[in-house]
Amino acid sequence: MATCVTLAVVEGPHQGEEMACFGLTQITIGRSHECVFHLHGSSEDLLISRRHCLIAVYPDRVEIRDLESCNGTYVNGQRIGFPNGGEPDGSTEFKRRLQDGDEVRIGTSVLVVGIGEVAEAAAPSDGAASQPRSLAEV
Repeated sequence: MATCVTLAVVEGPHQGEEMACFGLTQITIGRSHECVFHLHGSSEDLLISRRHCLIAVYPDRVEIRDLESCNGTYVNGQRIGFPNGGEPDGSTEFKRRLQDGDEVRIGTSVLVVGIGEVAEAAAPSDGAASQPRSLAEV
């Protein structure tokens, strides 16, 4: 069995986009085109750092880590991380374990995280993530 992490944007300028990631151990999220899931294109996206956060997939868990973004990463309404050189503002950690159905807010976008297992034969043979797509296409 392989872990499949699905990111579905349910609020914000990218609402309706979704990505399913099979067999990846790291999923970067941010404005940079180098990120696995990049959020870019509108003025609201300026609240998102180039490399904002990272989802790490382990055999027994999935964690999200703020990459010292300027505006922080929120999991179910609680902030993780704080600005470079800034003072902590109630955040107590830079990473948190994710559960299926958790909501992650990055800038003005809210993503719902899906975590599941798929049979190895059902995952893409190259182990790559699928391209972002509209939820209407799912």
